[in-house]
Amino acid sequence: MGPVPGWKREADALFVRVGFSVDDLLAWRVTRCVDADPSAGVEVAYELIDAIRSSGAFDGVHLIPVGRYVEMASRLERGGG
Repeated sequence: MGPVPGWKREADALFVRVGFSVDDLLAWRVTRCVDADPSAGVEVAYELIDAIRSSGAFDGVHLIPVGRYVEMASRLERGGG
């Protein structure tokens, strides 16, 4: 990532897309935790959100839980999200 252009610094909000390494995702998938627990991805997403929140560097996240909306909402509520 490079410097933020001036016109973006004047914006009311700045959105960035979090990228994942495909190798890291494949390594995580190989652990078969999704096979054992279909909601395992909810916990991974929560941990990422919690780390972003704890950093204090961002105002929030835009989350699209697709088929795990209820599980994600419940996890965020349990974690103080």
